Amino acid sequence: MKLFLYSGIAAQESILKLAEDTRQVLAALQSSGFNKVLQEQAVEIDWRLHDEIIASLGNDVVTRDYQINAGRIRLMRVSNRLDSDRIVAALDEHLNILNAALDRDKDRAAAGLEIHLTTAMRRALSGS
Repeated sequence: MKLFLYSGIAAQESILKLAEDTRQVLAALQSSGFNKVLQEQAVEIDWRLHDEIIASLGNDVVTRDYQINAGRIRLMRVSNRLDSDRIVAALDEHLNILNAALDRDKDRAAAGLEIHLTTAMRRALSGS
């Protein structure tokens, strides 16, 4: 997470763009409701955050393992129904992490990431 927060101007611009895109998808979900197009946009923006954090680490082993597991998770998600509440909650968690990263607040970013990972693990273990 530290590299994600402190890896320079390009990273800050990338984080800012991701935060803006996340806000737009959230606003669309909240104003227009849940539909197939917004679901696809939300899933894409969800993966972008995860992909960018892993890429910022610059660790080939972590990247390889992430790609293997991400592929498995994407396959599992095909059979799991996503609902708007779940997507909005996840994107809200992402936005908290991104805002902390933009503020360069590593403690708040780490806390947001821990909440996000704990929530995701709980959902995965419950099968929901």
